[in-house]
Amino acid sequence: MDYKVVLASLIYGFIIWAIPFAVSFLFYDRAGEPLVDETVAGTVYVFAFFLLLLFFLGRFIVKVSGWKNKNILLFCAIVFILGTILDFIFLVQIFAMPTMKFLLQVVPTYLLTFATGYFAIALKMCFEARQP
Repeated sequence: MDYKVVLASLIYGFIIWAIPFAVSFLFYDRAGEPLVDETVAGTVYVFAFFLLLLFFLGRFIVKVSGWKNKNILLFCAIVFILGTILDFIFLVQIFAMPTMKFLLQVVPTYLLTFATGYFAIALKMCFEARQP
């Protein structure tokens, strides 16, 4: 296992988690009450997460791993696990979000990492098939 790949995945995964988490604080007051509808806040969170995921997955492929399927899936797994654990610690343990709500609303967002990784691999395979 290449430690450079794992370290880059951990760093990028933390950034992918931290920025939308920080942005989500804009939608709540100091008492923890939502300033806007929860659906709006969730949509902004998912949109920010997905854009960051695309950006850092592309950066990871170009700068760190190349187009190796194993590394792309490792990146996706690390982002999924890291984001899920950090969100569980903060949302469920500290902010007292119900566990079922966490499982139904937050975890599916992190499943986007695998869909994005498989999409990147599929793109690679399409480009390889078109080359003479």
